[in-house]
Amino acid sequence: MGIAARLAIIAQEILNIENEKLELEQSLDLIQDPMFLSFVDPVVWIHNPVVWIETHTLDVRDKIRILETRKRALLSEQQSLIVMAALYGDRRN
Repeated sequence: MGIAARLAIIAQEILNIENEKLELEQSLDLIQDPMFLSFVDPVVWIHNPVVWIETHTLDVRDKIRILETRKRALLSEQQSLIVMAALYGDRRN
């Protein structure tokens, strides 16, 4: 795969990560809404809603950290590819 093609894929992957992260952040906001549990299956949280919310919040924050780590890796790869293209050109197309 050529540099230009990989750069295009990286750009799309970063956009996907940003969209997924936004959805996760919005879900964290939603959890703070007192009406939130009325939309969740009671079987999931009925025994201890506070613990369920805390666990869910931690899980979402972990997913966000993973996405941020992946995005940093993609940005680093993108930067390296741009430097490589500038120095050597994209001879693999």
